[in-house]
Amino acid sequence: MFVINSDDKPIPLAYFAKWQPANAPLSVNHQGLSAASTISFNLPTGRSLSEASEAIDRAMTQLGCRRACAAPLPVPLRCSSRP
Repeated sequence: MFVINSDDKPIPLAYFAKWQPANAPLSVNHQGLSAASTISFNLPTGRSLSEASEAIDRAMTQLGCRRACAAPLPVPLRCSSRP
């Protein structure tokens, strides 16, 4: 594989990239330009969404997630009810 430089000359990709077999996800989700993950959860009867959000924040803190990795729940929230 080659990349064309500013002089329209082909440069082998191996000059600046290393190829090796590895395990990796098949896809990466994004929110804007940043990689993102989705956490889904059900609310127990009698519990509010704010209580669930606070519980998630506590769990992330206990797991040692950096603040830069954390984001608030998206607004507006979409709630769905499934039987």
